Amino acid sequence: MNWQSIADEIVTAGAPLLGGALGGPAGALVGNVAGELIGKALGVPATPQDVSNAIAQDPAGAQAKIGAVEAAHGATFATLAQIMEQDRASARDQTVELAKAGSAIAWGAPSVSAIVLVGFIAICVWAVAKGIVDNPITTLLLGHVSAKFDTVVDYWCGSSASSKDKDSTIASSVQALVRAGANVLPFRKTA
Repeated sequence: MNWQSIADEIVTAGAPLLGGALGGPAGALVGNVAGELIGKALGVPATPQDVSNAIAQDPAGAQAKIGAVEAAHGATFATLAQIMEQDRASARDQTVELAKAGSAIAWGAPSVSAIVLVGFIAICVWAVAKGIVDNPITTLLLGHVSAKFDTVVDYWCGSSASSKDKDSTIASSVQALVRAGANVLPFRKTA
């Protein structure tokens, strides 16, 4: 279980900005920091499993506590997630522009992506063929290469459809809060 896997629970618990940051491409990066804040607020260890269990045990209490974390830090995490996605989109756009210009540098990202893809498949096949999938070193290696594979997929494909659906849910939640008069964004003027 990772922070991205409980993003929906965080959104349901009343923290659409934190949940969106955890569920989007930045989830792996911001998960530990956001998780530490959420775990501390709930009085549990900062692990996705413990946070998920705390939410399940006391949904109303968790909603109030996670809502307080969201009020204090949600906009910061949402901004970070947005910056990371813009950076990824900018990198993809740059690759396209370099390819249009006929630059040899345009082959950099595709080459690295191909190396990571071939490496991931080769290590998986090697581990299965040797029967050492349960070896701790193999597990560590597969986990590391798998994370790099995920990064390559994110680079070329962007966010997943479920992430886009989550973004839509979060946007509508934030809009409803704004209509209700809540000050959810740092740049929103209050009376």
